[in-house]
Amino acid sequence: MHVRNSILGVLLFGAAGFLWSAESSDSAEAKEFQVPTCHCLKIPDNSIQIDGHLDEAVWDKAEKIDFRGLADGSIPPKPCFARLLWDNQYLYVGYNISDTNVVAFYGDRKHGVYPKDEPYTGEPEIMYRDTFVKLFVDPDGDGLNYVEIHVNPINNKSDLILKYPYSKEGCDEIGITFEGGELPHYNPADWFWDCEGFQSAVQIQGTLNHSEDCDQGWTIEMAVPWTALKPFCKGDCPPKTGQKLRLHAGVVYKPEFNPEKRRKSRHVYWTWPVLGVINCHLPARWGWLVFDEEMKGVK
Repeated sequence: MHVRNSILGVLLFGAAGFLWSAESSDSAEAKEFQVPTCHCLKIPDNSIQIDGHLDEAVWDKAEKIDFRGLADGSIPPKPCFARLLWDNQYLYVGYNISDTNVVAFYGDRKHGVYPKDEPYTGEPEIMYRDTFVKLFVDPDGDGLNYVEIHVNPINNKSDLILKYPYSKEGCDEIGITFEGGELPHYNPADWFWDCEGFQSAVQIQGTLNHSEDCDQGWTIEMAVPWTALKPFCKGDCPPKTGQKLRLHAGVVYKPEFNPEKRRKSRHVYWTWPVLGVINCHLPARWGWLVFDEEMKGVK
């Protein structure tokens, strides 16, 4: 297989090697969806305790990104959103997810949390059976070597790195082509990559796995270490003020949970930004996360 950057790829992401600060020059398709920007405030190191409560004052100062229907931009029945912050060690993401029935059972096959009575499928079950939050990060904005992280309401994590998007559409939009014009037959995902140093914690506002009552939802704090992202970044990592990366975040609900229909149960996607289709692997349409100067006087 031969992968080559086309002229379109240069136009999309610039010829400069240090892509943290590359100016947005998105494809026509991406512009149609008005690729948004979120400003991410820098906080003093150790300002956040990763406990899932989101009660530190710095979270109130963070810009909120509201989740909408992945394909159509529809407003969810109840609010779900995230906030983002950063310091010299981590990118922080705090999620607030509304859910009247918080259900979660499954973990990640890499860490031994897997039903003993079922064969290993090679894929983390939380993506097929549980509601989960998701985070996509492309550290240098070129659409290649991007990180995907999922966490469910019992704080079990699945993480992977993708060499390039799953779909030909996603590859076309970042301007890469393959020999013969077709995607290679092998999977671009490395499921055994581990986001070393990652931290997360969850708090449930309700009763887990109990459908007889009405829950409020759940909150989660994530801390993604810059050291884990650095191998996939051509520029500064941690970033410098004014630089940026590509990001996509959201929640995937499983309102028709059925253990017997692992791959057939319905997914409902609420994300930032809206991408116009049911396909999260379109990095040219992801939002820009811009790193702002340090927040002063907040503890």
